[in-house]
Amino acid sequence: MGSHFEATAAEQGELSLANNDSFYNDNTGYYEVCLTASGGPWRTTGNLTSCDGPIDSLGHSWFEADFDDGQWVSIQLPDENWGCSNCDRFYRYAFDMQDVPDSVFLSVSSDNGLWLYVNGHSMGHWGGGCHEDGCTNRDCTWSESVQPLDITSFLHIGQNLIAAHVSEYVAAEYFDAELVLSAPSDVSASDGFCDTVLITWVDESLDEDGFIILEDNQEIGRPGPDEESYFHAGTSPGAY
Repeated sequence: MGSHFEATAAEQGELSLANNDSFYNDNTGYYEVCLTASGGPWRTTGNLTSCDGPIDSLGHSWFEADFDDGQWVSIQLPDENWGCSNCDRFYRYAFDMQDVPDSVFLSVSSDNGLWLYVNGHSMGHWGGGCHEDGCTNRDCTWSESVQPLDITSFLHIGQNLIAAHVSEYVAAEYFDAELVLSAPSDVSASDGFCDTVLITWVDESLDEDGFIILEDNQEIGRPGPDEESYFHAGTSPGAY
């Protein structure tokens, strides 16, 4: 049993596999696959002084898909050193999925308390309460250890939303989050990280969609019509 997937350069708002110049590793049969989660940057309110999250003019809460975050600012994670005490930041990350992978986990860390939502569903609260000491997966006075969260069942094809609230006590403000997903061919890597998979060539010619056809040697437990996988056009064995 096999599966199909496309390893194309990630486009805005797309969760996909992406190839790069180091995609091929000589002629050993091992190929490097990089996972990218692209849906634009995270967005944040910046510093607030209330643990009550924003509500927009239409009554949508900050963790809901329809909330208007047009006035929020774009950032890259990790977000740290906010320069405040007894303060709060709220975060949103929207991304599209053309297919839901076999498993998607979310790894998080915060200083101090963290509240997390996926597509409007509360995933939990860790660390300190409102403006209280206590971190999540960080070296603090006390810290709560949280394993990567399995969010697969909360995701769907189309647009998805991760929302977070971090409440700071004093000093060392911090928030980070990372998607970790498993893809066809048993490739498993975090966003922006690369892994290797053993693949053998079937044909160097392009298919009707412009992709080179490769044979996937690995059983992945997902039903499919054959063992083919598609990679970006214009590549060939030993090309790099």
